[in-house]
Amino acid sequence: PRRTIRIGEYKAGAILKNIEARYHIVDSHRIEVESLRLNYENSEIEAKAFTIFPQEKRIENFSATVRNYELKKLLAIGLKDKVSATGTLSGTINVTFQGKVPLLSGKLIADGPGTIQYRFGQLQKPLISMSDSPMDILYGYLYDFEFKTLSVDIKTNGTYKMDMLLSTYGHNPNYLKGKPLKLNMNLEQNLLAAIRSMMLTYDLPNKIKEHLEKVDSE
Repeated sequence: PRRTIRIGEYKAGAILKNIEARYHIVDSHRIEVESLRLNYENSEIEAKAFTIFPQEKRIENFSATVRNYELKKLLAIGLKDKVSATGTLSGTINVTFQGKVPLLSGKLIADGPGTIQYRFGQLQKPLISMSDSPMDILYGYLYDFEFKTLSVDIKTNGTYKMDMLLSTYGHNPNYLKGKPLKLNMNLEQNLLAAIRSMMLTYDLPNKIKEHLEKVDSE
């Protein structure tokens, strides 16, 4: 028979709240999930009609709708503590498998205007000088960037490398007299390294830590 499980709060490093899953256990090898809903920090995550193969440790047809995910948390994966941001993102994240390695792909779009402050050790310069490189100009814009639109395309590969393409349109009111610009940035990060970094701030259960260390060694 179909079943429903509800969990008010579950601590897996980060705290997941209001978890509700409707599912059907076909047999010990297959679980059909009708729906899954949960809150992660201030965001909402929902997935429907996917299959879990517990013996193979694999998920099939998983596509999750994400709402109100904080931009600053996503940017911190690639830029760490050098970046601050306001605004939220919504979109879709898909999970497929390459062997036993999960692959992520998806697109998140800003719910409205917001800001990015990327401080890379240099002071704000109001104008361009002859010695400025394209990266200097990029840093100049991102020092206090106010965006109107923003989207992030996410993709990982079989070695846990994560590529994020950030596309945004906006301006820095204190740079080049506020001239608007469309920016495209490629951010790269090893997903396991990001998770290990998270482990330093979250009290993850020992079994999760052991599994991550095992995957990393493989």
